[in-house]
Order: sequence, then C-alpha cells, then structure tokens
Amino acid sequence: NSEENDLSLDTYHKIVAKYNSSEWDYLVHPRAKASLEQAIKETKGITISPFLDQDNKQLSLKNFAHLFHKDTVHFSVGGHRWMRDAILNILRSQDVKRVTKVNEWGGKDFCMDWYTEFWRSGVLKHSDNLVLHRFKENKHALELQSGKSAWIKVLNPMDKPAEVIITYMSMGPRDTKYPTIRAKLSTDTSDGKGVEIYPYERERAYMVHVVAQTTIGMIPPGEATLQLDVVKENVLPFRLTGIMVTPPFDRSELSRSVTMWKK
Repeated sequence: NSEENDLSLDTYHKIVAKYNSSEWDYLVHPRAKASLEQAIKETKGITISPFLDQDNKQLSLKNFAHLFHKDTVHFSVGGHRWMRDAILNILRSQDVKRVTKVNEWGGKDFCMDWYTEFWRSGVLKHSDNLVLHRFKENKHALELQSGKSAWIKVLNPMDKPAEVIITYMSMGPRDTKYPTIRAKLSTDTSDGKGVEIYPYERERAYMVHVVAQTTIGMIPPGEATLQLDVVKENVLPFRLTGIMVTPPFDRSELSRSVTMWKK
C-alpha cells in the first residue's frame, strides 16, 4: 500500500486527545522562514503550502494529516501529488505556455559522490588517513581517521576557472559530533585562504543527521589540492561524502532558463 506510511488519522486522534491547542504549535524556524520569504520576494515567486490554521490547529491537522509521512516532517505520496497539482494549477491560471527549446548548459562538471554507492578505490588521489568507511547501511564517507590533516586531489577539466564545492556529514540542532575543520585549495602557483566548516545544522526544527555542502573556492584548469585541517576535534571524524567542480553560478544563465516557462 503506497499510503501505508502516511500520518494516519489514528495518529491525529492521539495528538488531539493528549494535548489541547494551547500546548502545541506548528513549528516554523523564524530565520528559515525569513530566508524563504526573502527568496520568494526577490524572485517574485508564489508560496504554496497546506493551510495550517493557528486558530483551529486540530481541524487543519485533521484536514491535512494525509499529506504528510508518519514522521510528521516529510510529504507522503499523497502530499507529493498535492504539491504537483498545486504547481500545475498555478501554471494554468497564469496561462503559462511550455517552451520546448533547451538552452546549452554552458560548461561541464566534474562530480564524485560516494555517499550512497561504494566508491572504487584509486579513482581519486588522497592521503592515506582519508579512509572510505561505511558508517551506516548504504552510507559511505571518506573519513579523516587519524592525524589532524589530510589532502585530496581535485581536477578541473574545464578550460576556465571553476568552483569547488564539497559535501560532508552534518548534524543538529541539539548538538553535533563532528569536528570543525578548515578546507583550503592550493595549486602549483597559488594558495587559497581556506574556509572554516562547522558541521552543525543550526536552522533545523528537529534533530537531523544529513549531508551538507560548502563552497571552498575557485581553481584554475588542471589539478589542485584540497587540504583538510582539523581545527577543533569532536566525537566523530570528519566525513567527506563528495566533491563537485562546476562553472561559477551565473545569474544571467538562470534568467535565460526561466524562459523555459513563459506566457
């Protein structure tokens, strides 16, 4: 049954029976909400959200319970259908016509991600203390298992400078068990300033253990070295889950891609 993981009405009744409306609320992190509202304003976007009535929370929970997974956080299958239909209704109401022309991407990426698939040893050159480890079922990372410093080679296959983004494990907001590190890029001719990374999910409304990403800097065409130095140790080792080398973000490219849907 595709709906078996929905937030059931039985769960709803338990919540209503156990708590009155003054004892619970819909949790929206104020800083996350402000960032989202600012992004919507800047892009002239439209907000799509289930109607969560703070004045009649039990009724709105009952009406929309089926849209959520039983973890009360993610959409259910029905919730994804609801979101799809809401987006299509907006497009139809705005008399939006689909344009089938696809613009060029404008560059090529170099991406490696070993988070969900066991990675072949030897694909990337790195220091011996970066060890590929399956820390959870079907979850892998290059762990800095010994010492306070490690390195990994990064290739920019393009004929122009490119941005380097790394992905790594992070947790929060109650606490994090991951160390603070400094990531720095260097080539034969220059050294980057480096970026300090604190793998802590401050903005989350509930405890998570997730993949996060940080832009480290730019590298010229060819090979560069990504240096990882531990600034402050913690319970777990730093876990690197992927590297992306990509053309820097160009807002003019974004504006052209928006023309894929236009009146």
